[in-house]
Amino acid sequence: MLLGQFSPGPDMLLLMRNALSLPLRTALCTVLGIATGLAIHTALALGGVSLLLRNSPGATRALGIAGGLYLGWLAFRLLRSAWSSSAARPSHGTAATSPRTAFLQGFLTNLLNPKAVIFLASVLAAMLGPEPSTPRRLAFWAIVIGQALVFWSLFVRLLQIEPVRMAYLAAERWWNAAFGLALAAVAIRALAGF
Repeated sequence: MLLGQFSPGPDMLLLMRNALSLPLRTALCTVLGIATGLAIHTALALGGVSLLLRNSPGATRALGIAGGLYLGWLAFRLLRSAWSSSAARPSHGTAATSPRTAFLQGFLTNLLNPKAVIFLASVLAAMLGPEPSTPRRLAFWAIVIGQALVFWSLFVRLLQIEPVRMAYLAAERWWNAAFGLALAAVAIRALAGF
């Protein structure tokens, strides 16, 4: 699970960008938003909704389109900030991103990621077996969410260390452009299908 959560994808791109460019409290709200989306995905995977997505191309496609559009919007905003003049951009630490906005960014990015529920369903099905008990399902749900909160929060804190932050700020435009292009690629793939 940890390898899956730290692999490159929309959640990690957003988390890394917010951790490097926002105050710690706000960046931790991104973690909380992603973990909330993950809690829903995990509950759905444990409840068998992954079978519905596997057997319903229409539902899978609708989720892919919604996710692709949202990720495309995030990519557009990142690319716009990378190419705007530095005088027009808010300086580091004073960006208009509120803790609530950071939470919603994380929540929607995770919730609209169709691969999250598919990945979770695959891993949990292999680990739980064919007929897991309710306590076993609840234990796995708590483990997945708990380790995500702990390790993503530690990751955010690491990225808040001043030398790391300063290195990011020196190349902020390039990071925004790279994250924007990566999110655009993920959005295009989601819109084009799997």
